[in-house]
Amino acid sequence: MNSFYGLLGGLLIGCSSTLLVNTASFAKVDSQNILPQKNTSKVEFLNGTWEGTYTCSQGLTNLKLVIDAQSTTEIDAVFLFSAHRSNPNVPSGRFRMAGTLEVFDSPEIPDLLELNATNWINRPSRWKTIDLVGDISSSKRKITGNVQGSKSCTTFNVVKREK
Repeated sequence: MNSFYGLLGGLLIGCSSTLLVNTASFAKVDSQNILPQKNTSKVEFLNGTWEGTYTCSQGLTNLKLVIDAQSTTEIDAVFLFSAHRSNPNVPSGRFRMAGTLEVFDSPEIPDLLELNATNWINRPSRWKTIDLVGDISSSKRKITGNVQGSKSCTTFNVVKREK
């Protein structure tokens, strides 16, 4: 058994091969906010404008997502919708979203983006917000998934717009 004794601030301290640590004085670290380098690039990839469509009871609708991702747990977005050429009577509107990114370390499992509606910016009469859960394909620069929050909605598909 190894031992050490000494003075620290006028107090006699001792130490053996068993180390006891008072963790109350340590700052709490949220491991989800410490991003490995590979996750940083995946988070940065999300930033920007994504365009495509989604389908709900009103029919096929144009969708634009403007995403601002700071970390896997801190993602803000604006959901903008408007009439599709095949469905010209859909009004335009937009709302804010907040979400998370679940990163998988397997090429067979796509990363998962979850965005939940927070508040309206421009709400057409009688419209409700919806949530999105989608798989991210970095190589194809697209996000595809399910629209949630309304039984009349099905899927969405967006592609990252070039800068």
